[in-house]
Amino acid sequence: MCFGMGEDRLYLISEKISGYSGRKTKSIFLLFHIVCWSVLALILAVCGLVLFTGTILGHGVVLFLMVSYVGTFLGFYGGICYLYRK
Repeated sequence: MCFGMGEDRLYLISEKISGYSGRKTKSIFLLFHIVCWSVLALILAVCGLVLFTGTILGHGVVLFLMVSYVGTFLGFYGGICYLYRK
């Protein structure tokens, strides 16, 4: 689940967009799923860094790694698991 939106709702949005763009629904869904998880990870990582260190300056690499790992594992693999179940 991403930002309180169920994957079903995200899939329906992807179906509407795929109708306009002519691309496959599953690829658009995976893109949205990865972006949602990456944005959520970015928000949580910035809050965590500010809480524990007082600033985000000088923590660009840590921030990038945290966001990319969460986006990859939860977004991509979670989206693929959802599509397999669907």
